[in-house]
Amino acid sequence: MICEKLKIYDKNIYDGCENVVLETYIRATSKELPVPPRPAVLVFGGGGYEYVSDREVEPIVNLYLAAGYNAFALRYSVAKKAAGGKPVLDAAQALYTIRKNAAEWHIDPEKIAVWGASAGGHLAATISTVWHREELYKTLDIPFGSAKVNAAILAYPVISGITSPHQRTFCNIVGKETPSKEELEFYSCELNVTENTPPTFIWHTMPDSCVKVENSLVYANALSNQNIPYELHIFPMGEHGISRATTETSPNPSYDIPYIARWGGWSVKWLEFVFSSKS
Repeated sequence: MICEKLKIYDKNIYDGCENVVLETYIRATSKELPVPPRPAVLVFGGGGYEYVSDREVEPIVNLYLAAGYNAFALRYSVAKKAAGGKPVLDAAQALYTIRKNAAEWHIDPEKIAVWGASAGGHLAATISTVWHREELYKTLDIPFGSAKVNAAILAYPVISGITSPHQRTFCNIVGKETPSKEELEFYSCELNVTENTPPTFIWHTMPDSCVKVENSLVYANALSNQNIPYELHIFPMGEHGISRATTETSPNPSYDIPYIARWGGWSVKWLEFVFSSKS
């Protein structure tokens, strides 16, 4: 396994972009072990755009590495640096970086998924719904389509600034303590779903008191309205931030729930199904 931390910006796109890091987990090549082009998963940990949760990074990377994927984790801009949607630029730049190095890293550029939890789920859903917008490519000066998302996995995601919003997430991404209705709508992922949005796997817990389950429900409804394939799981127990629902991802024993931990294997099978159509 080759693990590196890469700076993804080679020019000053915004103040602080030089601190954005892409963690890479690439399977090494060997004469004894030929490496075919593999699908890849890019992980966005949550944290309300105030920080990036470690509990939703390496354990998630390990899940997809074990399933045969090359994996990446993005340490995107947070806190005051997140204002004005900077993490969306980071996500697009990271996807471009993965595609630019696809041959060297033995990655199939048509099989790149994003995974995000909580605010990281908002980031994953956002880049899934705006990757085709030309202004993104003009800002970053990268080839059109190089930030395309082929599949998305959302874990208890923040989605809507209108329906049961997680207020702190939107304050941070907008950069205001009281975002306007127009700003909240701009960052409401369910309002941005189009025919360009990729197939999506969503899971949430019904009792989530931090990010209400309505976020996942309105996004699933938006996908349905656009005839975008999706898989949705709502678990009847479990609080917010449960990650893989194992003791590995939380010191809190109440987060060790095998019933919920099944989402990991289900998402792997789902990705196999989605990517098999691209072979």
